[in-house]
Amino acid sequence: MNHRAGRSRGRGRALWVLVLASLVGPAWLGQGEWAEASRIVIPAAGPPRGQAPPTAGWRQVGPYGRDTFGRVILVYDTPGGAPWTAERLRYYIAHVRPDGTADGWFFDTVLFLALASDSQRSFCPGFGNEQARAEDWLWYLDQRLFGGNCDLAALEEATRQVCAELRDPRRTVRVIIVIPYPDEKSTDFGSPEGRPLDLSRGEDRVAAVRWYMREVAQRWSASNFEHLRLVGFYWVHEAAPEGDRVLLEQVYSLMGKHLLPLYWIPYFGASGNQDWDDLGFDIAIQQPNYYFYDVPPERLREAAALARRHGMGVELELDRRVLTSPERRARYQLYLEAGGEQGYQDANLLAWYDDMALLEAARSADPEVRRVYEDTYAFVRGARRPQ
Repeated sequence: MNHRAGRSRGRGRALWVLVLASLVGPAWLGQGEWAEASRIVIPAAGPPRGQAPPTAGWRQVGPYGRDTFGRVILVYDTPGGAPWTAERLRYYIAHVRPDGTADGWFFDTVLFLALASDSQRSFCPGFGNEQARAEDWLWYLDQRLFGGNCDLAALEEATRQVCAELRDPRRTVRVIIVIPYPDEKSTDFGSPEGRPLDLSRGEDRVAAVRWYMREVAQRWSASNFEHLRLVGFYWVHEAAPEGDRVLLEQVYSLMGKHLLPLYWIPYFGASGNQDWDDLGFDIAIQQPNYYFYDVPPERLREAAALARRHGMGVELELDRRVLTSPERRARYQLYLEAGGEQGYQDANLLAWYDDMALLEAARSADPEVRRVYEDTYAFVRGARRPQ
C-alpha cells in the first residue's frame, strides 16, 4: 500500500466514525474527549439550486457531500481592533436588507482567526514583531474567542436572533478555530503544562499544539452553545515548508483523536499546496491571489483549474477598497463571474477573505457599494449574475 492510498483509506474510516458520532451523539465519547462530535459530515442541506453551471470535474471536497454546501467567512481578530458583536456578525450569517431586517441565511460557517496578539507577537510567519508565546495563545482564547470580547458568544447571540427572525429555531452555524503556528524560532514559549517548551524541538511543537487543542476543547465544552457546531481547526501558516512535514503528520494524528478535520488555505504557488492531502490536511481551499496583486485575470482560471484538479475548494477575495474604488469592485466581480464560468460556484466548499468589506458594503447608502453585498449573497445562493 502506498502512502497516499493508506491515508485515503484511513480518512474514509474516520469520516464514517464522524457520521456515527453525529447520529448517536456525544455520550459514547470517552473521558477527556470532545463534549460534542463534529456535525460537519451531515450539516443542514444547502439552499435550493437553480440552473447549475458546468461543474464536470469538480471533486468532492473533504467530508462535504455533493449536495451539501459550505460557505466559509474568515473573521479576523486584529490587534486593538473593534470587537465582533452580534450585530456585526449578523450581516454575515444572514442577508440583512437595507431596512435592517434579515430575510435569509447567508454564510453557514465562520472561521475565527488572528495573525498577531495585542502584544504584536505573531501567530503566523510574516506578522507581528516576534514569535507568540503561550501567554499570547491564551490571550486569544480568553480575551477574544471565549472571554473578553467573546467572539463565540456574539456569534451564538447573532444566530439566536436570526433563528427567531426567520422562524428557523433549529438552525446552527458551523465554527472553525485557528491553530496558531508553533514557530520553531520561539525557543522560550513558556510552560503551559508545567515544563518549559522550546519550539525549536519537534516534540515541543507538537506539545504546544496538543495543549492548545485541549484548552479549546475544555472551553467549548463548558460553553454549551445551542446554535454553534465546532467543525474543525484551521492551520494558519499558508505554506508547508519541508521542515513542517513531520509536524503536520503528528498534528493530523492529534486531529484524528478529536474526530475533527484540519483545514488549510494556501496561497497560490505555496509549497505543498498540490500535495495537501499527503501533508496531514483533511480539507484545503486555494487562494487565487488575483485581487491583491498585479497579475492578469487568467490567474482566476489557473487557480480554479488547480483546485479542481487537486480536490480543493476556492477562496474569493476582497477588502475594504471595494468601498471606494470602482477598479477594486471590478476585480472582485471577476471572482463571481469566474465562479460560473469555471464551475466553482457550485463547488461544495468555498471561503471568503473580505477584511470586513461585506459588512461595510451592506451598511452603505451607495447602491454600487451595496451591490457588492447583494451580488455576493446571490452568488452564495446559487444565482447566476444576469449577463
